[in-house]
Amino acid sequence: VEVSQTCAGQNLAVKTFRELLLQDRVVIEESPLVLWCLQNAIEIQNNYGDIKLSKKHKDDTERIDPVAAAMNALARALIHDPKFLILDVK
Repeated sequence: VEVSQTCAGQNLAVKTFRELLLQDRVVIEESPLVLWCLQNAIEIQNNYGDIKLSKKHKDDTERIDPVAAAMNALARALIHDPKFLILDVK
């Protein structure tokens, strides 16, 4: 399953991940790499309210790859089985 890197393609995964964090249903180990990548990530929103994660600056060398991979994995899981997570995410 290909996951689009657009706001529309990443929207459900990013919002679901955020909601899981707020509900303490995701545990992020204190990995220096993951924490660094999270600090490098920003949300980008389109005109429809859809969001995706991106680097702070397009050509930035500060990476977000592990976080982006987690969003892609979550997006795939949600596409494969929409009932994977029962959340009120809009």
